[in-house]
Amino acid sequence: MERRLRSLTTIANHWCDRCGRPAATIEPSQFSYTLMCGDAACLYGAAGSTVNTDGAMKRKELVMNMGKYASTSFVKYDDVKAGPQRKTIVAIGDGAFNKPLLTFDDGSKLGLNRTNVRTLMNAFGAESNDWLGKAVELYAGVLEYQGKQHDSVLINAAV
Repeated sequence: MERRLRSLTTIANHWCDRCGRPAATIEPSQFSYTLMCGDAACLYGAAGSTVNTDGAMKRKELVMNMGKYASTSFVKYDDVKAGPQRKTIVAIGDGAFNKPLLTFDDGSKLGLNRTNVRTLMNAFGAESNDWLGKAVELYAGVLEYQGKQHDSVLINAAV
């Protein structure tokens, strides 16, 4: 059910939840209202339109750090197959699958498996802050996972 308003001034400072243009209609839903601009693409859900489902009566601001989508170079087995690489840890964060993610001084990254976490804990301690600024060596190795041997990037404290 669509209820058209007499003018945009009656819902001034409110914006279409789908495209961000000034709102001209209110679409009632079960628990809230969706503000709409009145454009046919928004009203009938054209491809590529997005819907703000929180029912907020304000302009939807979308601020994202797009850096995480840029092509960062993760260290891969092929990178260390020819020989070990020495790097310095500059940041530690949460990676995919709830695993730590190291960032090195050259911008490359390495998601840590259990073996690498244990190795770094033995070398630098259990507190991640103690790992910052430490030099490490990345090398090619083999780990067993789910009964199979897998080529892996392994890590050691640099000597």
